[in-house]
Parts: sequence; C-alpha cells; structure tokens
Amino acid sequence: MGWLQLCPSADLRACKARIIGREEFTTAECARVLATDIPEAEKLLTAIRKRNPMRAKIAATYLHDMRVAIREMYRVLKPGGHAIIIAANNRVTGMEFCTVAYLQTIAEECGLFLTASFIDAIRSRGLMTKRNHTASVITREWVLIFSKGGVPEWSR
Repeated sequence: MGWLQLCPSADLRACKARIIGREEFTTAECARVLATDIPEAEKLLTAIRKRNPMRAKIAATYLHDMRVAIREMYRVLKPGGHAIIIAANNRVTGMEFCTVAYLQTIAEECGLFLTASFIDAIRSRGLMTKRNHTASVITREWVLIFSKGGVPEWSR
C-alpha cells in the first residue's frame, strides 16, 4: 500500500491494523484475549495460547474480524441476495484450525443460510508467501455460498 501510495508511510501501522488476517500485534494487544463465541474455536484457541499467544491472537482476531464483516454482508444484502466466502482450513501451532466450519457458524448466527459448498483443489503455488513453520500448506479451499432470507428457488 505504501509502494502504491495508497497509504502514507506514517499511517501504515494503523492501516494494517484494519486488515482482516493481519499478523502483526504489539505485546499489549496479545495480552488482550478476544472471545470468538464459538465453543469449538475457544477450546482450540486456549490450547494454542499455551503454545504460542501470538498465533492464538492472530486466529482469534481473524474470527472476530470475519464476524464483523459477515454481519455487514448480512446488513447490505437484499432478501434473497448471496454472499460468497472462500476459505480454507489450516494448522495453527500444529493443531487443526477448522476455519470453514467456524465461518459457517458465524454466518448462520448472523442470519445467512448455506445454500452451496464446493471444494477447490489448489494446484498452483505461484503467489505463495512464506508461512509460519507450524502452519500446513493449504491444498484445498472451500467456496461457500450463503443466502439471506432462506434457501433461494434455484437451489431447491
């Protein structure tokens, strides 16, 4: 964003703090535990936190930020409208993190209904960036299609 002059260098830290999936936190931020309100995720995050508080903060913040984003999707969708989320499961500190299930739980709690789900194999690593050594290589991703206001006619 700095290179493209979309954000002045002095504002990069504040801008990055608003990105979903960010991985940079201060020590003080890591000390503040975010609740995800997903029992399965909470149990896993507690175990992750014992191994690596920073990785737990990253994962919990991701789910928290996605809840905010999905609520906004629901708010702006017209009845019968659709939202598509592409996600993949991952490993955090070597433990399976079921991102897809957690996002589906959040979406349904927000009032969206899963109308279709597809799995896409990831064959190319052309844009692969460095991953944390306790994370796995993601080999497939889910395309989740949600609707607002129930199951649409076309999917029955």
